[in-house]
Amino acid sequence: MATTRTVGSPPFTSAIVQIGSRGGSGATDGILSVASLVLGVSASGASATLIVTAGAAGLVAGASSMAVGEYVSVSSQRDSERAIYVENRSSTATLVVSSTS
Repeated sequence: MATTRTVGSPPFTSAIVQIGSRGGSGATDGILSVASLVLGVSASGASATLIVTAGAAGLVAGASSMAVGEYVSVSSQRDSERAIYVENRSSTATLVVSSTS
């Protein structure tokens, strides 16, 4: 059974972490894609050096892809939350100015 909990501190409390639902599927995908690459290269009759090189290249490509994807995801979330924060601050400032007039 999956459980969820909110993480973060105000004003950034919109992050929801899902625990126990589909944990580890990213690792499984990465293992299977590199294993498939190695099997494909070895099935072609390539030398052991070429098979190891292809496996290492697959690992580096997968790790780079995951890192860039995570960076884009975190940057996008940060930009969204920053925009909400700025919007809330500006509406609060407008309320303060309006009430003194």
